[in-house]
Amino acid sequence: MIQQDCRPVETAIQQLVLEDQLLALYSVQNARQLGGYRIGGKMVKRNRLLRSGALSRLTREEAKVLHDRFHLEHVYDFRSEAERQAAPDVLPEGTGYMGLGAPLADIKLPETMELKDVGSIVRYLLENAEEPWLQEICAQLYDKLLLDEAQQQVYRRFLEDLTGLPDDTGAVLWHCTQGKDRTGCASALLLAVLGADRNLIVQDFSLSAMYYAPMVARLPVRTVEQRNVVQTLISANTRLFEASLDHVDSHYGSLDAYLEQCLGVTEAMKQCLRKRYLV
Repeated sequence: MIQQDCRPVETAIQQLVLEDQLLALYSVQNARQLGGYRIGGKMVKRNRLLRSGALSRLTREEAKVLHDRFHLEHVYDFRSEAERQAAPDVLPEGTGYMGLGAPLADIKLPETMELKDVGSIVRYLLENAEEPWLQEICAQLYDKLLLDEAQQQVYRRFLEDLTGLPDDTGAVLWHCTQGKDRTGCASALLLAVLGADRNLIVQDFSLSAMYYAPMVARLPVRTVEQRNVVQTLISANTRLFEASLDHVDSHYGSLDAYLEQCLGVTEAMKQCLRKRYLV
């Protein structure tokens, strides 16, 4: 008698679960990985490609976790020099480090306000949400990260350096301050190099919004302008990110063409990274 295979059929669209990707590093915001994502007929290797917020509050115990469990070897820091100086990374022993310097936005903070004072910054953003310059920053945020030539050079360096690492390298981690915008775009570009489709790229980006949802829910948002600022600068605005992907397509024809023309990604680079990080 032939038994019917009752296992669920794998659909073309995978549904990502935030808890499956989190690294359980409680001193680091939005710390998660790309491992386990299905790309084509393969899967991203677990515990090799890590993304997060700043490591400035990393505890000694969690630094040991990154060293012993993940064998972390390289950290890429997308924060500006001012951000790095205000809150330097704490690195596990023997970890390589590259500061890539990608300023997020020209937000006019008061001179007396410190970059590490998150509570004061959030209050300032809410109080000034109706200001046209702040709404403009929100509207252009992801376009600037993906279409500005200086930002493209930052991502080019990231992908070139990543490609140049030995194949037996342990985990790599890239981050900015909150691990959602500069880090989110870097993750999107790396996923595209690995062959991911747009749905997976957008889902990975949207996990940041899920991560920050509890924080956002506690904020006193009263106006449409405040909601826009919160969704974009405190959480991650998936709608605006998708609009910027559309702008990439309209400018360059496709994300793949953008990788080649703007970031210098070659077929050899793609094959190198796919061989290393897909199984």
